[in-house]
Amino acid sequence: MKLFSSVLALTSGLEIAKGLMKDVAANLDFFQTVQLRADHLFRDIITMHRENVPDTDKRNPGHLESDFRKDLTSKLSSLIGVNNSIRTETKTETNRLHTPYSIFDSNPENTDSAKRPIIVFAHGGGYVAGSVDLYSNFLTHLATETEAIVVAPHYRLAPRRMWPGQFDDVKDVLTWIVDHPEDLENGDFSKIIIAGDGLGAAIGISAALQVAGNGIKKGEEYVKIPIHGAALLQPQMQMLNFDTPSYRKFNHLTLRKEDMAYSMASLFAGERDLTLQDTLEYGHLIDEGMKNGPEVGFTDPTKWLSEKTLGDYVPESLIYEETEHMWEKKLKNRITNGSVSPLSQYDRVLQSIPNWYINANEKDVLHDDAEMTARRLQKIGVNVKYEETKNAMHNNFCWSQAFTGNELIRLGDRQVDDFIAGIKDLLSNKSLAHDEL
Repeated sequence: MKLFSSVLALTSGLEIAKGLMKDVAANLDFFQTVQLRADHLFRDIITMHRENVPDTDKRNPGHLESDFRKDLTSKLSSLIGVNNSIRTETKTETNRLHTPYSIFDSNPENTDSAKRPIIVFAHGGGYVAGSVDLYSNFLTHLATETEAIVVAPHYRLAPRRMWPGQFDDVKDVLTWIVDHPEDLENGDFSKIIIAGDGLGAAIGISAALQVAGNGIKKGEEYVKIPIHGAALLQPQMQMLNFDTPSYRKFNHLTLRKEDMAYSMASLFAGERDLTLQDTLEYGHLIDEGMKNGPEVGFTDPTKWLSEKTLGDYVPESLIYEETEHMWEKKLKNRITNGSVSPLSQYDRVLQSIPNWYINANEKDVLHDDAEMTARRLQKIGVNVKYEETKNAMHNNFCWSQAFTGNELIRLGDRQVDDFIAGIKDLLSNKSLAHDEL
């Protein structure tokens, strides 16, 4: 009741629908209205923080805002309650990295003696927020319902840890558990599923594609790690094109271009560069030298979206005016990298993971990332199941009993159930052979 009461206290005295666009409020149920109001309140809190810590502050405004956001995450985790009922902590012990990770195992004694699937889940949060603690209820539920061993990396956050630190951390955990099967002695390493939500999905799938498609260098050779499948929830799959139909339609809801701009500035520059928001309002970061590259083609909505999704969409010019970003040239190189934009990967790399499940929100700027990915996978012969949660906004699944531990919050229950069913479908498929390099 603590969480439910807190949500109502935040919203009841503020005329829940006040300030929401009429056409938006008319299509939202009560909890969606609460969700959107809570998002507005969060943005107001961030705005007040920025007023207190302007860009001219000599104490590194980006790092101060990062610490502020992490503190908010910690407070939210405490509000929800951290679930450690089936959780243990450990870390990798590689020469360079010692990445902590949590194991959620509902049957650690392995009472039925059967090997169980392994799900490596990377939490969302835009590279700058989120934590395993915050997701602990959801990960406990995931492990219990799928009867799998869930591994959750504690990857480091931007801007204090810039790209490719998050990618390296998840890859480190993934390769460590495969190289040290004794740490998960009850695990079935032929049934590894990579999973995640939002930008966590991008980190997870990028790491998995690296180890499955290109391999890991061991001595003088590259060795591939078979990944049975991928389960992606509201995934961000590219940072090249911000002028898709869903970015146009839903940029006023619970995920926006300004959020992506903040994440990118933190990830690539280690700072809070709010002027990048102006650049993203053009819809993209593509320049003359990039426009004919294959990566841009892989993110072209007119090539990959259905006619229903496209509607009357007409793309604007893909070329943007150059800005004064000191790190602009680096940005152009990085947004085409497969560890940032998994959708820009070549076919053979995407095919290295044979089974995929993707669940998108209907009213989410990332909707089209998910659909483009699913349709491209289908075209290149990969086994993929795509589902869309109707009328859902970004982070819909967080408003569920599984995430909050509160039986009164049920908005995202259906999506969580569908996600778990999707993973079970993945696990029912046999592993396919991987081509050699």
